[in-house]
Amino acid sequence: MFNLVRGLQEEIDDDSAKAALLQPLKERAERILKDLEERKTDGLAAMDLLAALAAEKDAAVKSAQDSGLSARAFAAARTLRNDAALRTAGIDPMGLAKDAEEQLARFPNAAVNSDEQRRFRAALYKPLLKLPQDERARVVDLVVKVLLGDGGVKSSLFPAQELKRRTLGWATRLRVNPKVIRVQEMRRKWGSCSSAGTVTLASDLAAQDPRFQDYVIVHELLHLRLSTHGRVFKALMSAHVPGWQAMERRRMRDARNSSAEPLTGRPKGAAR
Repeated sequence: MFNLVRGLQEEIDDDSAKAALLQPLKERAERILKDLEERKTDGLAAMDLLAALAAEKDAAVKSAQDSGLSARAFAAARTLRNDAALRTAGIDPMGLAKDAEEQLARFPNAAVNSDEQRRFRAALYKPLLKLPQDERARVVDLVVKVLLGDGGVKSSLFPAQELKRRTLGWATRLRVNPKVIRVQEMRRKWGSCSSAGTVTLASDLAAQDPRFQDYVIVHELLHLRLSTHGRVFKALMSAHVPGWQAMERRRMRDARNSSAEPLTGRPKGAAR
């Protein structure tokens, strides 16, 4: 019985984009197990409910793939599929989700940039003009939360998912394509970038202030374009993370980076 919950959590952890689609199903599965533990239902009934939920999950994943939308956009449409206000106004949730995804492509850093998020939200209001003002605001809030990854995902690994989401936003902005983004315990570094294109971030980076997170993320992502810490590298750092030098000094004096190198020359080893 616990395999469904475990499998859903693993999928959420492996691909944060699916979290908005799978998290509600995982929570329903957990409620079924809780009811079983509290003897509010029996084993056979719980197994039937979990089997139906597993089938619903497979159908939802297939529908998401067939829709041509991202997992997040499909999750937004799925969440709104029975919305009374949209139905009364004749607004198609799938069309709304598609439009929202197109708008997000215009503002790829909306998750980490307040100005882009404001403009993204403003763009979402246009197809909702038939709704009353309070309903427009409600639907926009829901779509933004789902598309930007704040759709109520409750997990001990949520900070890791947030770091991955922030990294993906910066990757789009920097026009780089990391093959893998990992978040794991790192005792001697805040981050690294391998020659194979794997960007690894320290799990406790999530507890640092956003500017320091951006400094580490941009630093590692730029190594996908430039292998050395030369003038071009430093110029790009200054363009994207103004005042990065102060954070570089912090990185260098941090005890975990006693073996770290300043932004001069090529870092040692495959990871940098």
